[in-house]
Amino acid sequence: PLEFKETIETKVRFECVIEDKAIIFFKSKYRKQEQELIKTAIKEAVDILKPNGRLVVITYHSLEDRIIKQFFKYEEKSCICPSNFPVCICDKKSRLKIVNKKPIIPTEDEIETNPQSRSAKLRIAEKV
Repeated sequence: PLEFKETIETKVRFECVIEDKAIIFFKSKYRKQEQELIKTAIKEAVDILKPNGRLVVITYHSLEDRIIKQFFKYEEKSCICPSNFPVCICDKKSRLKIVNKKPIIPTEDEIETNPQSRSAKLRIAEKV
């Protein structure tokens, strides 16, 4: 886990905190080429999570949020076969359960106190 943390901090310029339950907090301002690094970091984060561990992600940009939302939804699915297949042949297993279907956003009081928080969205998923 320490190697993962160092990779994130040096390559992506995220603030990353890894605790016993592998709760991970990401805060980033990135350029377009760093979008792939976000995907890689999230995949690695899920890999190191223990069962029932939670992955907590705060995004500050709509593109970041879209990447996280799509990733969480994909990892929650237990089958990715086309709907016209009579039987599942993909053998995909669900790795995450989305804890909050809608992102948690700052209250008006928070935004008034900290205007930079207005675009923040917090998403939580739990490893199955």
